[in-house]
Amino acid sequence: MDGCCRSLQTATGWLQFLSERRDCPGVFSLAVLVIILNLADAIFTEFILAHGGWEVNPIARAAIAAFGESFWIWKYAVVSLSVILLSSLAHLRMARVCLAVAAVLYSAVTVWHMILIDSLVPFL
Repeated sequence: MDGCCRSLQTATGWLQFLSERRDCPGVFSLAVLVIILNLADAIFTEFILAHGGWEVNPIARAAIAAFGESFWIWKYAVVSLSVILLSSLAHLRMARVCLAVAAVLYSAVTVWHMILIDSLVPFL
């Protein structure tokens, strides 16, 4: 198949598939952005929790309770698999919209983390 309707043959080929996209150039950028912001979220969450903060997200709170300090592995795996799935469905408008919404939400969460960490700095 040609264009955005080309399907992935293997799960490992998704990065190459996305980087070769000429008709959907923003999908690769959004996928990488969401994965990087997800990692930043996990790192900032660990830092804030270590300094007396608490997790507001009930799903993440349950993961922290279940997995302890290694919750970030669970979080990173779930979000990365979701990004891979959405990226492989880049021919669907809804998948592209979901990636864009995830990028905006993770950007907002990252900014919020930075504000919280900035408020912690005088106390560190």
